[in-house]
Amino acid sequence: MKEENDDVKSSLENEFGIQNAKLLFGPKAASDLIDIWSGIDQTFAKDICNYSYGSIYSRKVLPTKTRELCAVMTLTAMDKQSALAFHVKASLRSGSSVEEVQEAILQAHLYAGIPCVMNALKTLNKILEEEEFNLKSI
Repeated sequence: MKEENDDVKSSLENEFGIQNAKLLFGPKAASDLIDIWSGIDQTFAKDICNYSYGSIYSRKVLPTKTRELCAVMTLTAMDKQSALAFHVKASLRSGSSVEEVQEAILQAHLYAGIPCVMNALKTLNKILEEEEFNLKSI
């Protein structure tokens, strides 16, 4: 089973969606995605990775920066802090300023309420305080 799982991981690493995820979320986060999806059906893992992080994220209608700010606001409203952390980092990597990310989070209070926004601001502050997350490296 471990060898089969390693084969799935190896296969996913070369997929367009994971290559795009590395650019958006960073190599560590992309590796985490591979770990999550590699334990399931290989065809499904390939399809979901290429669709989510390849096809959708490579659409040209919205610039990546705008797409990531939309993701930040949506995940704030849904109170999904783990996914929000990925997308806050991707938003900053995509050229959003800290103030723009914060504004997207604040905007969500109109639709989701203050508790979700407070949780999201905690997530943003935690990311900004992380030593390994250096704004100059994005």
